[in-house]
Amino acid sequence: MRRLWPLAPGLLVAAAVLAFHRRVLAPGMAFGSEDLREYFIPVRALLQHTVRGGDWPFWQRSIYAGFPLWSSGEAGLFLPTTWLYFPLEAARALTLGSLTHLVAAALGMFTWLRHRGRSLGAALAGAFIVALGGFTTVHLDHWTFSATLAPLPWTLLAVDVALRRGLSPGLFLGAALGVAGLWYGGAAQLAYFATLLVGGYVGLQVLGTRGRAWPLLLVLPAGLLLAAPLILAGAEFSAYSPRAGGMTLRWAAFYHWPDKRALALMLFPDAWGPVSSYGGPFNYWEMTGYVSLPALVLVLTTRPRGLGWYFLAVLAFSLLVCFGTETPLYGLLFDHLPGFDKLRVATRTLFLVNFAAAFLTADALDGLAERRRWWQGAQVVAGALVLLGVALWVARRAESLEFRAEALRANLPWTVGVLAVFAAWVAARHVPRLPALLFPLGAALLVLVDLHHVYGEYMPVSRVRLLDRQYPRLPPDGGRVVHFGFNPNLAAASGVEGVNGYSQLLVDRVYDLLYATRDGGFFVTSQARVDDEYGKLRMIPGSPLFSLFAAPRLVTTSPVGGLPFPPRRDGPFWQYTVPALPLAFWSQRYEVLSASDFRQQVHRFEPGETVTVEPSNVPLPPSSTQHPFRPAAITARGPNHTELTVEAPAPGLLTVMDPWFPGWSAEVDGKPAPVLRADYAFMAVPVPEGTHRVVLRYVPATLWSGLAGVLCVLASTSGWAWARRRKASAASR
Repeated sequence: MRRLWPLAPGLLVAAAVLAFHRRVLAPGMAFGSEDLREYFIPVRALLQHTVRGGDWPFWQRSIYAGFPLWSSGEAGLFLPTTWLYFPLEAARALTLGSLTHLVAAALGMFTWLRHRGRSLGAALAGAFIVALGGFTTVHLDHWTFSATLAPLPWTLLAVDVALRRGLSPGLFLGAALGVAGLWYGGAAQLAYFATLLVGGYVGLQVLGTRGRAWPLLLVLPAGLLLAAPLILAGAEFSAYSPRAGGMTLRWAAFYHWPDKRALALMLFPDAWGPVSSYGGPFNYWEMTGYVSLPALVLVLTTRPRGLGWYFLAVLAFSLLVCFGTETPLYGLLFDHLPGFDKLRVATRTLFLVNFAAAFLTADALDGLAERRRWWQGAQVVAGALVLLGVALWVARRAESLEFRAEALRANLPWTVGVLAVFAAWVAARHVPRLPALLFPLGAALLVLVDLHHVYGEYMPVSRVRLLDRQYPRLPPDGGRVVHFGFNPNLAAASGVEGVNGYSQLLVDRVYDLLYATRDGGFFVTSQARVDDEYGKLRMIPGSPLFSLFAAPRLVTTSPVGGLPFPPRRDGPFWQYTVPALPLAFWSQRYEVLSASDFRQQVHRFEPGETVTVEPSNVPLPPSSTQHPFRPAAITARGPNHTELTVEAPAPGLLTVMDPWFPGWSAEVDGKPAPVLRADYAFMAVPVPEGTHRVVLRYVPATLWSGLAGVLCVLASTSGWAWARRRKASAASR
């Protein structure tokens, strides 16, 4: 029992986090918010289909006709929790993964704060804010957010332990793995912010040693090298996505706090409506940063100590960024901070606000418990009473402030009650015979109760079987499908090839063509900054460009007007057979067109008669109309490969309607062959006359360079450890 007793606080932290989300602990239950249902659950099911089919998860064909799954951090390929829960249903696996990340984040924060000398109660308060605070909880539908959060406190702990005990190969590698874990979490924007936070923290710590601990500065580059397989693949994908040129300042800052009224959300999280509702300038989950009322009082009224000043600066900086273009800061960062122009939601710096508030709250609680001067508690009590007055004032003027008065006033008694209880608890912290540790513990309990009151029922919960929606029956040779009227990513969940989808990830030219079927023009101009949302995109089957996607099946939940094709009823679905090119075909007739020429001449382009090929140095056979195009027989097809047999009556081009992307290679009768860009977004391989076996394979172009980065760090750390052991062995002789 004496050996197990030190584990009790950690078990308490884990139990509190799990009790907070107790509704999904029962078998067969899962979080079921919109983004989980329509994107993350299908992507996890897609990953399961791919791996269980014996393929590497390099490429997928179910969303937007195909893009590199390896490049998507949202697929969670590099996360231990992905593979730990892999055998379970996708919805249940994601839910258990999120709970694991939350527990890991809370335990990491608790352990780090305890290592820094914080009391049990103060460390508990910090852990609760990090794992259960507003930003963390409302973004559980983006399960990668909690995955990115989990390594952050452990990384800072490794840095502190290295400073105290001396930097060793093991501690260095542990801290670098923590930095890599931020990126492998899959939320690139949060990983970017967290890396900046860690970099500033390490820099300040090294300065505190007058530069003697300078090797710690290498932790950041080492961590980025360990994350190179995902970072390099993501950068490559970005270069071929609609965001290749970044975003306009307007769009990058589109989701931001509109004015100073938004600060009321730190006091009233439902100022613009009840939680989980749409209200105010944009969705609730993109504007709330509630950290609990006790934490808010402490952050506003307590003077930081030591590194607390750094976290206070981080908090203030992050709040300013939330206002987007309402302040000059955002424009300066957009223009001068590398990578910032690729980030889209200004208020996601509330991730840093939540973390910094947790640190400052723990620091302030112990400061109040330790300091006996009456005025230090008095200013906290006064701050709580001032906020209580502000709450009453805001409630009285809710209509003129354009808040949702009914919801705000309904929560007013709770707000006033918590502030009053906390003020009384601070005032009574030095009551005679009251144990000193009781004050932080009571405050931590109040933080937990407050957060549970606001967010305990926030996430929608559903049975897994209800999230596993039935997919329409398709014939085995049905080819690709297009969906209207329901979740377009059900193709991914069912292992079927699909043309449209719901995702921010897709190849730029595929998006161009999808957009052009609807509007007749093109959306993406090479390297231009995007200025609009993209995700769900409805395409028009009647467009001449539609046939390029080789999708003969249209599946809807209701009849589609304006189509000359008769539908077939299949239970709750309607199915149409629509004109489409074969997935692969041989053609002798082609035209060389640059991307810009294709965009200009697309209105006269006839996909079924002529193939367009981009200029290249590859010798091409003569273009001719002597022979009509003919389909090629697909003999084997998987996520990363396609094997075909083509009968060519003359030299020509084998066109395959899969998106062109770096990493695709071709063989004709076992010999390497070039892969050309054809019909703007797809692929073609020159073939000579005769019957030939053609194989197309995809291996990420950045795979080996990414693995080289990992091996470089592991080899260097191993060499360092070997040298240390050899030196120690020589000294002991």
